[in-house]
Amino acid sequence: MRSFRRICMPLARARPFRITVADGRQPSLSVQVRNRTWPHEPVVLMWLRGRMPVWIAAWFILFSIVGWGRPAYAGVILFTDPQSFFQAARVVSTETFDELPSNTIIGVGSVTLDGITYTSANPIAQWYTSTSFVTPSPPNSLVQRNVIEPATLTFAGGGHTDAVGFFLRAGSNFPGGDYRFDVTTASGETFTVDSGIIGGFIFREFVPSDGIDDGINSLSITPLEVLGGISNFFLDDVSRGVIASTIPEPPTLVLGTTGTLVLLAYALWQRTRRATS
Repeated sequence: MRSFRRICMPLARARPFRITVADGRQPSLSVQVRNRTWPHEPVVLMWLRGRMPVWIAAWFILFSIVGWGRPAYAGVILFTDPQSFFQAARVVSTETFDELPSNTIIGVGSVTLDGITYTSANPIAQWYTSTSFVTPSPPNSLVQRNVIEPATLTFAGGGHTDAVGFFLRAGSNFPGGDYRFDVTTASGETFTVDSGIIGGFIFREFVPSDGIDDGINSLSITPLEVLGGISNFFLDDVSRGVIASTIPEPPTLVLGTTGTLVLLAYALWQRTRRATS
């Protein structure tokens, strides 16, 4: 059994109270104020005797409407096996690049396909549908033809997704290639993993542990040096989940703003009334 001692706000003029949590049971709370006891099980919120500053209440309501309950931190689950990934994730689309003409430049600097924008770190990079290798879904794969640079995948409308993954092939069989994957979530966390040295295709898929509530904002792929050289990379079968907007819905913003303004107006009215009385 664990006990946590808390002291009530001086403004409430209440005595100390104790919160007791019993293992395997609901937490219980007993608050003593002027020798009277009110037990509550479980307790969500208790207003003690006295006044809470209205601006504190306003912020409390605003945060509860707009963001209360969102986790501050999250995790990303890495899959290296396609079968496990498709069983665990909600994949809604897979881009094979095979609907595009082979051996063709389809964009310079960046290109958008099926809700995903591929952006090179070099603005003159030529995004090219290549048939250089036998791919998981022949004939095409996507590569930066004229440069070897990091690339970043982002999602339509600046949104985030609950799943993203791909097959990646090193541009050389020997000495192979090494690549760093940086995954950024909607909460601002960045998770990094290294592929290790590879000489063929690998499968990498990323799923946020909290699902779409803290989805993936972007995925960057950076070629690393191997034995004094850097190898390009080819992408195929790029899969994604649902893309959700990172902007709060207008009704949520309107409701939160209205509630805050009402509380602030009430605080001003109270102050004016006390000043004139």
